[in-house]
Amino acid sequence: MRLTEAQIADFHDNGYLHFAEGVLGDDDLGPVIAEYEALVDRRARRLVAEGKLTKLHEGEPFQRRMTLIAAEAPEIGDKLDIRFVRGRAMFDFLHCPRLLDLAESLIGPELQCSPIQHIRSVPPEASAMHNSRAHDWHQDAGTVLPEADNQIIATMWIPLFDVPEDGGCLELLPGSHKHGLRRHLVNGEIRVDPQEVPALTPKLLPTRAGGLILFHPLMMHRSQPNLSDRVRWSMDLRYQDSAKPTGRPFLPGFVVRSAAQPETVLTDYERWDVLWDEAMAPLADIPYDEYLQMVYRWPAGEHVG
Repeated sequence: MRLTEAQIADFHDNGYLHFAEGVLGDDDLGPVIAEYEALVDRRARRLVAEGKLTKLHEGEPFQRRMTLIAAEAPEIGDKLDIRFVRGRAMFDFLHCPRLLDLAESLIGPELQCSPIQHIRSVPPEASAMHNSRAHDWHQDAGTVLPEADNQIIATMWIPLFDVPEDGGCLELLPGSHKHGLRRHLVNGEIRVDPQEVPALTPKLLPTRAGGLILFHPLMMHRSQPNLSDRVRWSMDLRYQDSAKPTGRPFLPGFVVRSAAQPETVLTDYERWDVLWDEAMAPLADIPYDEYLQMVYRWPAGEHVG
């Protein structure tokens, strides 16, 4: 799955590559989906036992089941991100050779997985479940500290199921990566100051399961509303040169491929789990505003308008 010279040129020219389908197979995504299906099932059974949920909605498609459960118990969607769940199937997927081949085409053979890695369960707009979609224009380079500037940290946006235009698909501003890093506003979430969004034509990128969107860290992007009746499940993963800082020095990046030092590749799932435990323990009692100042280069609490 290595990129051609033409695809690499297209990436640098437009700021992204869209593979609408056909990159990943059921053997890649299936274990991750099964891991989260099992987690949601365990949570649903616990909620029934606690009297917070009256029906398990077994037999419903996974995406639809989440929506039905959340109508009664929106907390079903709490803390589903990778750093909280840290499943073995997810750890294996972060090493997926197809993803690493794509990253190596842009970055080289010394690769680390950035600690800024997410799985998002984006509910229908009417749901009471927490909505994790980033609905304002932003750049991934704006979510890291300046130490990580001037390098390609390749973002891969990966749907677990088909995402049509009305299902919360990603929207990009092609060419916006050539305008440099723009000032972001920080108020709970981060977004580009509307006055600094360039006048470019946005592009919606509906993507089927097995496809992905690969984009530059300076690419402005946002998620569309999920107007369907199902939860939109997607991952956004980031890969970069293992010799360069991640921009989140207090969180654990790890080597996933190395031609020069293959022994440095982290293949021990339990060690990965411990690294996250060790990293998150000192953050547990930090006030949210203070955490935002650790994470972002701009002052927290700024408002639009």
